[in-house]
Amino acid sequence: MSIAQDSPKRVGNITMTIREAPRTPENQEKWDRRVEALANWLRVEWERQQRPTEVAA
Repeated sequence: MSIAQDSPKRVGNITMTIREAPRTPENQEKWDRRVEALANWLRVEWERQQRPTEVAA
């Protein structure tokens, strides 16, 4: 998905503009942690969905 620079978007009562931040070692570390957390959550959710469901008698 491509978002035009400085193109305001409305979400409900909020108007926001999304811009790409310059890369720094600090924000790269933050994104790396977020990616790791999301990947772990997705793995756990996938494993949970793969378990057979128990049927109550």
